[in-house]
Amino acid sequence: MKKNLFLCLFALLGFLSAAAQTTGNKGFKLNVNSGDAYLDCGDITQLNKAGAYTIESWVNITLDDLDDRFIIFKKEQPDERNRIKVQVEKSGQIYVMQANGADGAYAQTSAGCYPKSGWHHIALVYDGTKTSTDEGVIILYIDGIRQAFSNAFFKPTTGDIDASFVLGGASLACYDEVRIWNKALDLETISKWKSYKVLDSHPEKANLVAYYDFQNVSETTVPDLQGAYPATFKTTEAEIKDIDLKIFEEVGEMTIESAMVSQTTGNAYAKEENIELLTLKINTVGAGELSLSGLDISLDGTTKLTDIASINVYYAGDKAQITDESFTMNYQALRPGNGKLELRDEVNAGKQALLVGNNFFIVAIRLKPTATDGGKLDGQITKLYFSNGNSITPENPNPNGDMTIRQINELDEAAYTQKCKDYNNKIVFGWFPWFSVTTIDKVDWKGLTHVAPIGFEIDNGGDMGRAEKACDYTEYYHSIIGSGPVSVVKDREEKKKILTIFMECQDKKHFEFTDRMAAHVAVYKIEADEFACKEHSM
Repeated sequence: MKKNLFLCLFALLGFLSAAAQTTGNKGFKLNVNSGDAYLDCGDITQLNKAGAYTIESWVNITLDDLDDRFIIFKKEQPDERNRIKVQVEKSGQIYVMQANGADGAYAQTSAGCYPKSGWHHIALVYDGTKTSTDEGVIILYIDGIRQAFSNAFFKPTTGDIDASFVLGGASLACYDEVRIWNKALDLETISKWKSYKVLDSHPEKANLVAYYDFQNVSETTVPDLQGAYPATFKTTEAEIKDIDLKIFEEVGEMTIESAMVSQTTGNAYAKEENIELLTLKINTVGAGELSLSGLDISLDGTTKLTDIASINVYYAGDKAQITDESFTMNYQALRPGNGKLELRDEVNAGKQALLVGNNFFIVAIRLKPTATDGGKLDGQITKLYFSNGNSITPENPNPNGDMTIRQINELDEAAYTQKCKDYNNKIVFGWFPWFSVTTIDKVDWKGLTHVAPIGFEIDNGGDMGRAEKACDYTEYYHSIIGSGPVSVVKDREEKKKILTIFMECQDKKHFEFTDRMAAHVAVYKIEADEFACKEHSM
């Protein structure tokens, strides 16, 4: 199967499957949108001076209903010197705060990370053997998808937090299946069990500290299924109510929990190697084996099918990003034909085994060099087929939006201005001893988690040419304008090598960089694939 570097988007969670579901499922509902309203779980001591923990819960809240922000959960002293806290702004920006004495830290996402409404699984994982959020010292998963944090550094243990662990705070949120572990759980375990009761068969059952399922509440007391930390709430602030969240009694065969399609919008540049048009996210629960064995694709809404040279369907795993290890499902590149494409196992495609949790498939387009400028690309994924003989229609097979074909034959200002708008980027300036760099279109450095295009300018010289007349003054220079993908360098050894070369160029000295030094520096690389050169010599 073919490998290719690629970028994809992710879709939101929905619910499709049916299995041995908990009957009459109940949840904890907060009814106060101001002041303090919460479930008090007592002083869970395993979170004090802890080197690792996992806190997970299902949460349902509509951000538009909030006055300002809400607290998902916290364990926090009044002076905030020792605390664990996850706070969500009305904008959907998430703050994770953890302090040990005076040495507090926090990490934040960009706005819009928290979904605006509906049931979503939240898991906060802390691993004190690591140091920074880039390394994974604190990870926040929403529906099994790791959220991109600003890089921050945390101590190897939590503080001695003399305070109760509480759910909620001034919100209209609903909670279910709250679990606290004294271990940093891996994503596979979280994804496999998030929709199932914690049973003795759970591989980490011995590390479960507290567990609230809200099924057998006595007046205002919520039992802890582990027994040590019964919780209480005020009837004036909250209630136990029937909810529609599907929680299953025991782990059975793998089933499809959701399948949703999203469409990329904006411009499709004719020279791009692959253009991501559609993204399919399949979420599974349970165990056993299950494969996607086929899918139906439509290109309805595409202005001119003959603009398309080929189509590939990539499997990107659970990372929402295609890498060099990603594979195509189809044996050979597909042709648009009449715009109706059918992939079938052992006919024109191979079946793809599904992981527990999130699975991403991307429909990628390659355009002909002569593709019509201004033409539209549009598509749908209308049917999915599985190795167990079942077939389903995705929840939103025809997502809104389309892409506009753009021809860029020269590195001109208008083209880069348009590209800048497409990626909502900022202008950034940099300096090196032998040249200056000014980006024409640029990415959000802190938010960069994928490969993105960049335009850059390299200037050398800059001497002024003086003359007798003012209008005869000029500037002498050498310059290169180019473009190519920019990406974050994650490999520690590669970072150290780049930093060593950089310092040798800057100061003509050789420096050795340690792992810790490299961890404190963000390194980006540009793989330029186009250049335009200019020179005005003396």
